[in-house]
Amino acid sequence: MVKRKYHHWTPERDATLLALWPHKALCEIAAALDCSAPAVSLRARRLGLKAKRGKMAKGEVHTCAACDRPFVRYNKFTTRCNYCHDREVERWADYNVVEHHPRIKREV
Repeated sequence: MVKRKYHHWTPERDATLLALWPHKALCEIAAALDCSAPAVSLRARRLGLKAKRGKMAKGEVHTCAACDRPFVRYNKFTTRCNYCHDREVERWADYNVVEHHPRIKREV
């Protein structure tokens, strides 16, 4: 069984949390403090800070999985920029599953 490491909230750690809270995402603050995101969220709530918007801050800049260009993603499931997503949708718009599926028998 893995032993958990517990960190006590010292005034120094509280100061770091207060300094990073307005500018960094919850997961980045947790990494800086070497603790979990729920622990940071709970401590922030106890210090009277307003809640963050989940583990990932809204509007973070990420790299598109298709074209490697930076884009702003608004949820953790988006992996492609809007341009690449729209191109993919257009590509599959005329795809006929019945014609291309090997096990579906077509009427001749």
